[in-house]
Amino acid sequence: MADVVLVENAATPDPLFAHVMGRRSCKEPLSDQPVANDMVAKIVEFVMVYTDTTMVDALENLTWEAWKLECYLPRTMKESVDLMRRGKAKINAKLDGIDMGGPFLESLMLAGVMTRAALNDQDSTTFKQGKALY
Repeated sequence: MADVVLVENAATPDPLFAHVMGRRSCKEPLSDQPVANDMVAKIVEFVMVYTDTTMVDALENLTWEAWKLECYLPRTMKESVDLMRRGKAKINAKLDGIDMGGPFLESLMLAGVMTRAALNDQDSTTFKQGKALY
């Protein structure tokens, strides 16, 4: 058992917290070029920055292995598919999740090709093409 006492204004919020709902993940391919030292100096206060190539390689490998686990384990893939915001209206209505928009993807959705079932089905063309993008 624990006693909890809530005290108003007892904590100082991080100034970046105000921007949480406006966040977006970059969907562009990453560059192989290292981040310039002057840029690292500007962002290191806000994020972890790894510049050692051995560490970067290890993190890339870990990330790839984690993605494969996410992708091939049906319950975790379903969780991701359930969080996909499909189409501009749904993306704008709810800022969390994985956004899937743009004319090409929305055309596939309207045509009934890119469905939640197809995204979850490892034998489907939709699943295989999505995997190939990674």
